[in-house]
Amino acid sequence: HKLKKRKLGGYPEIPEWPDISPKSKLTGVLVTVMNIMEKLDTSNIFYNPVIALFPGLKEDYLQKITRPIDFKTINAKIRNYERAGDFQDDLVLVFSNCCAYNGIDSPYGKIAMSMWQKITDVFQSACLEEGLDIVI
Repeated sequence: HKLKKRKLGGYPEIPEWPDISPKSKLTGVLVTVMNIMEKLDTSNIFYNPVIALFPGLKEDYLQKITRPIDFKTINAKIRNYERAGDFQDDLVLVFSNCCAYNGIDSPYGKIAMSMWQKITDVFQSACLEEGLDIVI
C-alpha cells in the first residue's frame, strides 16, 4: 500500500502516517511522539502559543497565521485524535507556521525545518516503543 506524500512548497516531503488501532495504541504512540518532540525542542520554541509568549505580536501574527498551534495545544487534545494523520497535520502545522511567519532561513525557521524533517523517524521510533512494527 503506497502512502500519500505530504509536501508544501519548499518544505520537507514526508509520507502520511498510517492509521493505528486500537485507539489506545494510537494515543500511546502520539504521547510518545510528543515526548520525543518536546525533548528535541531544547529551547522550548514550540511548546507555548506564540501570542501567549509575545503578546505584542498578536495582531501581526494572526494576520499571517490563520491556524495557530503549538505543542501545548496538541497535548491538550492528544486523546481526541482518531487518526495518526490528523495528529501529523497538526504537528506539521506547528513547523510550517513557524517557517511562514519567521522565514525558512531565520534561526527559528531553521530549527523548525530540522525538527520537521525528523517527525517520520520519531513516529517510527514511537511505534516501536509501543510494540508496533510500522515501516514508512
